[in-house]
Amino acid sequence: MKDYKQFIRQLPNSTIVCALGEFSPPTVAHELLIKTVQVVAEQRKSAHIVFTSPTELINEEKKFQFLKLMFPKTKFQSLGESFFSSKVKQLSEKYRKVVIIAGSDQFAEFKNLKESVNVEIISIGTKDPEADNAKMKQSASKGLYEDFKKLLPSTIRDIDGRRLMNEMRINLNLDPVKEQLMLVRNKLREDYFKGKIFNVGELVESNGQQYEIIKRGSNHLLLKDDSGELTSKWINDVKQIKEAVIQQSGTDKVDASAPEADTGAKQELTPKGKTKGFLTFYNYKTGGTPTEGSRSGNTNAVGSENMRTVREGLFTTDNTEQKAKEKAALVIKQAKEKLALKAKHDSEKQKLQNETVLNPKDPHGDYQAKSKALQDIQMDPHTHKDPQLKSQLIHSKAALEKEYDKYRHKEETEEQRKIS
Repeated sequence: MKDYKQFIRQLPNSTIVCALGEFSPPTVAHELLIKTVQVVAEQRKSAHIVFTSPTELINEEKKFQFLKLMFPKTKFQSLGESFFSSKVKQLSEKYRKVVIIAGSDQFAEFKNLKESVNVEIISIGTKDPEADNAKMKQSASKGLYEDFKKLLPSTIRDIDGRRLMNEMRINLNLDPVKEQLMLVRNKLREDYFKGKIFNVGELVESNGQQYEIIKRGSNHLLLKDDSGELTSKWINDVKQIKEAVIQQSGTDKVDASAPEADTGAKQELTPKGKTKGFLTFYNYKTGGTPTEGSRSGNTNAVGSENMRTVREGLFTTDNTEQKAKEKAALVIKQAKEKLALKAKHDSEKQKLQNETVLNPKDPHGDYQAKSKALQDIQMDPHTHKDPQLKSQLIHSKAALEKEYDKYRHKEETEEQRKIS
């Protein structure tokens, strides 16, 4: 036997609101038609349905897909081979009143349906929703999406609008319009990926502070400041510091034809070694015969190859080897620090895993001790620099609390059993 609620559910609604459209394709006029159906149905607290008539430009299956994307809360039904008048007659037999929403042009066509006692027609006061179909067909044929888009409902996405136009073009035996992807080139990122800039060991500047590059990421850098503090920055937020190279002004050679007053020998000055600051070191090569007016006829007065004399310890000819040693020592030091920090973190992570298991002999005391140990790890400054360790710490604290709650629940259960 049916109860009262089941009987009420089977009773038909007093009113249903409906409309008709080809939706070939859906337009802004169709959007107004559907929104009017929804508003009237909501005001009268009634059901609604929108009928679609089949066309050649868009098949019914594709049409329903696009309509559901644009109007997901609207109920659609295809007329198929039936007529709209026959559908209205069927609805009038099930509902006390059938309300038809129509455009100004449709209003005249549906007048004969008003002969039915329970049919009401409401005009939305605009032209026929199908009036723009010819314009949309022309825009789709020419591949003019911007013109096609102007007449589409506001609820459709741009990508779905392009798919809809291509669907119409396919049914018109035209090729789909393919979009050209314009990729924006970023010279900074290209140079970074090629390793031309921001390499490990180089110096960069950000917000007036200098950093040394420790590690390269996909689009960011791990940097270290003068105090040894590590930080991460995007490659767009830093600028590379170029080492200043000071070139020596003047010529590298002395005119061989110029007379030398002191030695009476022609001297050729040839560079040897690297320029350091403003000083370049040379070797002297002498040769030839003494000239008139020379102080001495001894050609050995100047050695065949002598270095220019400078004060001992003031300059060196090449400190590249020293720089390489210092850099190697720095790399070794950083590697040792990194290994030591990793070992410490591994030990702390292992300790965190052990802190989640309570001693069954003394769970309360063990809980207090392990809670304090987790608190000490949390207060360690190195913990905040390791996101993985911080995450593990949070999970360990939660696991410890969960484990302790089990013991407490077990004890409470045993006490209740003793009381009962």
